[in-house]
Amino acid sequence: MSLPDLLNEFDAVASECRLLLETEIRHHRTEGGDPAETVLERKRELIARLDTLLGQLKEAGSQLEERPAGSRDQLNHLQQKLMQVLRLDRELEKLLLASHARRGPGKTGEAPATDTSAPGGHVASRLYGKPSRKG
Repeated sequence: MSLPDLLNEFDAVASECRLLLETEIRHHRTEGGDPAETVLERKRELIARLDTLLGQLKEAGSQLEERPAGSRDQLNHLQQKLMQVLRLDRELEKLLLASHARRGPGKTGEAPATDTSAPGGHVASRLYGKPSRKG
């Protein structure tokens, strides 16, 4: 896949991810409760696709001798879009943690753990390969 095609696909997937997170946040604020399993599964798919595309973009970028004309603006746009996704993921995580705290401890008496394999669990850690902080 060419670099422009990768950039366009990354843009589309990041946009869909942003919309899904915004919808999930809105649902959580208005109706409360956990999202439907179909929403969670779609989020898993999108995050996996973003992760794959990010790897492909890194590889394609390392093979370039010269940056294509006009790519700086597109890269800045995509970086801003990714930051929006990460900000929304963080906001959703805070809402979910607050919601679980209000419900009280689980059956084991422990606070719910943040699992990086769980949907919405530290997207930044997964995208950049950094371990999440577990307390």
